[in-house]
Amino acid sequence: YTNYLTNCTISGNIGSSATYGGGIGMTSSGNSTSNVILTNVKIADNTAANAHGIQQYAYDYSYNNLTLLNCIISNTNSNNAFLYKATNATRTITRISTILRDNTITLGSGSGDANNTDPLINSLDNNGGFTKTYSLQTSSPAKDNGTATGAPTIDQRGLPRNTIDIGAFEDGYKVWTGKSSTDWADGSNWIGGVPTSSDNIYILPNYENQPTIGSSTSAVCKDIVIYPNASLTINSGGSLSPSGSFLIKSDETGTGILIDNNSSSSLSGTIQLYMTGGSGGYVHYVSSPITNATGSNIIGAYNSYKFDDNASPKWIRIFNGDNLDPGIGYYVAYDANTTKSFTGTFNTGTISPSITNGVDKYSLIGNPYPSPVSISAFISGNTTTTTGALYFWDDDHSNGSGYATDDYSVRNNTGVTLSKQGNFPNSIAIGQGFIIKSNNNGNTVTFTNAMRVDTVCHFFTPENNIMQKFWFDMTNDKGAFNQILIAFSAFGTDDFDIGFDADKLSGNPNLSFYSISQDKTQYFVIQNLSNFELNKSVPLGFYAGEKGSFVIKLSNFENLLHGTSIVLEDKITSSLTDLTKEKIYSFNSEKGEFNDRFILHFNIGINDNKEQDAEFFPNFYLYGSSLYVFLNMVPIGDYYLKISDLAGREIFSYKLSNQNSKINLNLHEGLYIASLWINGKKISKKIIIH
Repeated sequence: YTNYLTNCTISGNIGSSATYGGGIGMTSSGNSTSNVILTNVKIADNTAANAHGIQQYAYDYSYNNLTLLNCIISNTNSNNAFLYKATNATRTITRISTILRDNTITLGSGSGDANNTDPLINSLDNNGGFTKTYSLQTSSPAKDNGTATGAPTIDQRGLPRNTIDIGAFEDGYKVWTGKSSTDWADGSNWIGGVPTSSDNIYILPNYENQPTIGSSTSAVCKDIVIYPNASLTINSGGSLSPSGSFLIKSDETGTGILIDNNSSSSLSGTIQLYMTGGSGGYVHYVSSPITNATGSNIIGAYNSYKFDDNASPKWIRIFNGDNLDPGIGYYVAYDANTTKSFTGTFNTGTISPSITNGVDKYSLIGNPYPSPVSISAFISGNTTTTTGALYFWDDDHSNGSGYATDDYSVRNNTGVTLSKQGNFPNSIAIGQGFIIKSNNNGNTVTFTNAMRVDTVCHFFTPENNIMQKFWFDMTNDKGAFNQILIAFSAFGTDDFDIGFDADKLSGNPNLSFYSISQDKTQYFVIQNLSNFELNKSVPLGFYAGEKGSFVIKLSNFENLLHGTSIVLEDKITSSLTDLTKEKIYSFNSEKGEFNDRFILHFNIGINDNKEQDAEFFPNFYLYGSSLYVFLNMVPIGDYYLKISDLAGREIFSYKLSNQNSKINLNLHEGLYIASLWINGKKISKKIIIH
């Protein structure tokens, strides 16, 4: 077997026995072969009984081969290496451009090697990247003395290798570390001091302090690279003047971030956008972060489109030479993972793309900036012209074949519903397109620099107001998934609330799940209702693309009040299921749309005697022409319901056989008294039959 280590730092380890090296131990025996190839590896500050750096043991009839290319072995104590070979063993050492602090490896010395040499390295520290490294002192013999053949193209931190230094660290760059603050002008935040106009600089992620150019700072550099998930902010009045290139990198983990807060500089460069692809085409909604993009920036192997809800057809094909308008979203599809590059002037300032105005009109727009945009800030800034909900397409990678499960994930100020299980960010990603619905009150939406964020922002939850949230999932036996969110708060009403309610936009042809307004005119994917004292009933609807078995479950909740029950009524099977206890309800359905089958009943039980009956939470109320009785957390016993007129004359008495019951009342219009008797205790309510 062969073990490879490249661009690694091995430090602070202890060999546990005489046969183990402090940094690396190699052992071979019994006709076995051990091959270890180390390339640009730094081994330092390890301890062991015999060899603080590398120990190589070759027992009888074994083969033990060690290759060192551009490595540093530099423990401050002696015995950096210990080599043992039995009589009938074979051991080889190949060294090329390797620095050893002592002379314990004398065999196999190759070109560029140095023994008894201090590599002049600094202490192990955070020098950029996700792991610590040893940087090189000014006169280090490791500088520019590595061998290029076989060397990696980047160092341990991910920075490019130019003249090839020995070890895991490539010198010669100004690298942001943020050790002291976020201040660009503070030299202690940089490896090598504050950049000059001749310095190439790199901004790496994984630092709490990301650089900010202050309002009185005129920053300069030569080339600048912002790595994925790192960020640079330029405050109003500040400026950055690169004399060379400007690159914002992107990969599967994310994209670099630039926030230009009305700065005095106009910045140009290249920003990358990494997007997934696969056979048949993975669909994305994208937007341009530069002012002068064309269709050639985004078009792949498949046709690309823009959307116009007033046109026929609504999806209009775009071509390579067509301009991409800032703030507008476009449909693309890719047959393989791809990184698209946009070169030009980065968008900044106020951008107001046009939208389709009218009742039930939708528009495809997108984040225009080289930075994320806060969802809550965008909603708050566009309540006049939009309904305050953002619809994000979530491709299921079925590529239009087989059984589709793709759909829209939806976000507003109430929360988020997912098209399938997973997580959802609090901001609109760079290059992310999304759909909004018109509020029939204007032809544009507005993006501003104030909406831009350099990290994932916390979602808006107003202080001093508790919002109860309940997520419900519907799935079928073929894997289709839909989710709705029902919430109760001081911001909700039974009408449509901009920023807090979201209409259902069905994207999956096989399954659609939604709640319904009391007047049956609106379908919601997110519905925020007013707080209720005792009970609230919410009708549910769904569409099934084909017959089969289905499941409804309470998948998550926030701020569930003690004594609350959530009962799902199935009017077809005449069943009542408490989802706070059972969690899942299974049923069968034919193909079609069903808007009069399910009702969710939210109940907070009555507790008149908090001292003696702390767990006594019954509730009953009239919904439609039926009386619902929910005995949440009530002890098992005798339950009776009696209906009387206002004169006290009993009309009928009903013995309850279940803790959750529905009683269809055949009564004339009028006012009645309903009394619930539980183990000798009575609770009474007035009910009105219309």
